[in-house]
Amino acid sequence: MERFKDYVNKKFIYKKDTFIIKEFKKIAGNFVVKTTGKSYAFYELEIDKFLNDLKPYKMENSTTLTKESKYNINEQDLIKQMLFDAINKVKDDRNYVAQANAICNITSQLINIKKLELKK
Repeated sequence: MERFKDYVNKKFIYKKDTFIIKEFKKIAGNFVVKTTGKSYAFYELEIDKFLNDLKPYKMENSTTLTKESKYNINEQDLIKQMLFDAINKVKDDRNYVAQANAICNITSQLINIKKLELKK
């Protein structure tokens, strides 16, 4: 299990899913990969292909920020990150447009709330 430690607590893209790998386990001869999104199970012969298919998550022109990050993230940075994530997902998958619109609408409402708070 030592060979997997470099993957733990890092963000990856795998088949259009973005997640952070939480841990690797070997159960009954199979490898189980627990992530922030879901768990994956692989036979011993399949785990290397999975690792090769993982793509490191990178944000263009910004630092990668997540809720699980070690850094102190304020609300504005988290909202920016969510918007940039939505833009990137729409570029890859047009089916994500409705969700991205919902995120943008919620963000607009949050901005309006902040404006009202500042006027007080």
